[in-house]
Amino acid sequence: MFDRGGETAATDVRASTNVYRTLIKTLLKTGIITECTHTSLARCVDLDEITAEGDRMVGDDVAEAGIESLNAIKATKRRIVRGICA
Repeated sequence: MFDRGGETAATDVRASTNVYRTLIKTLLKTGIITECTHTSLARCVDLDEITAEGDRMVGDDVAEAGIESLNAIKATKRRIVRGICA
């Protein structure tokens, strides 16, 4: 990987919020990563760790809370139904 003032791209990819790590996790979980690719990616991330992780993502809790909030707002709204032939 390339060096950016002492911090390598591989270190960046190891962060759980990194988009590349998320992409690698998705490809790994779907079985798209081949043995050749597996070797290359293993230099950047711990593929065994990613395999052992659950399917939950970093923002899942926030997204679920937002959906619950929107559903609660929607439940309090009055439906307006107009006749088609008036």
